[in-house]
Amino acid sequence: MHEVPLIGQSRQETTELICPVCQHEFAAPVWLVVDAQERPDLKAAILDGSLQQFACPNCGAAGTITAPMLYHDGASAMLVLALPLSIQTPAAAQELTEQLHGYLIESLQPLPATPPAYLSNVQLAAELDGLQAALAQAPDPLTVALEALLAAEDAAAFNAVLVQHRAALMEHAADQALAQIADQAREIDPALARRAADQRATLGRFRATLQSRRAGMTSLLSELGALTAAEQAVLPALETMVHAVDPQAVYRQRIALDQAQQAQLDRLIERLLELAETARRSDLTTFLLTLQDLPNQ
Repeated sequence: MHEVPLIGQSRQETTELICPVCQHEFAAPVWLVVDAQERPDLKAAILDGSLQQFACPNCGAAGTITAPMLYHDGASAMLVLALPLSIQTPAAAQELTEQLHGYLIESLQPLPATPPAYLSNVQLAAELDGLQAALAQAPDPLTVALEALLAAEDAAAFNAVLVQHRAALMEHAADQALAQIADQAREIDPALARRAADQRATLGRFRATLQSRRAGMTSLLSELGALTAAEQAVLPALETMVHAVDPQAVYRQRIALDQAQQAQLDRLIERLLELAETARRSDLTTFLLTLQDLPNQ
């Protein structure tokens, strides 16, 4: 196989195939690591059976590429390796597991000092059909997030849950669910009702901060005036950073740019930082300083 230089948690390579019908030789892409939060389209392709499909460019014959693939979904704390049935020995399975797991862990850096426990527990599935069945039975990410949140007994545990399930917990549906839990538990479990209400209030403050940052950054961007072509080219990456909920998404956007684009992004951030300081927006200044410091992290 030959690596395709893609940035992010998901990893694609090319492999050489021989058409079983016309014997034509050709190269086809194959996914080795799929991150569901980064590429929900690939998760959908697993569920509908279209992932790893190929068509011969010579005769049009269709088929499926048989290859190991590691599936990762941080929101559901799910890590599954789909192994081809041709992998018959434990040693071969372990070697593939370590290789693909290494790719994923490297792409997730920097990880917290205590990484989520699920990252060290790779589940195995028989080919993509087994993974497809596991996904069909997987719990809803919001349900997983709320269960973990309500089980958090102190501030450290709460923060760890927020880091792992930030995307789900920042949704309006999480606020509605916590309000419903607090209301329903008021009579039968007052302690749970208080915990749900307190965590709802805390998440509400986080959500308000995020919304304020997004609105403030949108305002600053509008004050920049006309942008050069080079600035326009990196603007989508900056806008994604501004709206990101997961810090990893911010980091991924930066490393997806080439060196010249990163330099242009830094100049654009510097201009925005001057505007934020002039407007005395300490929250935006702090956020922009964090973006500015990414190369040193």
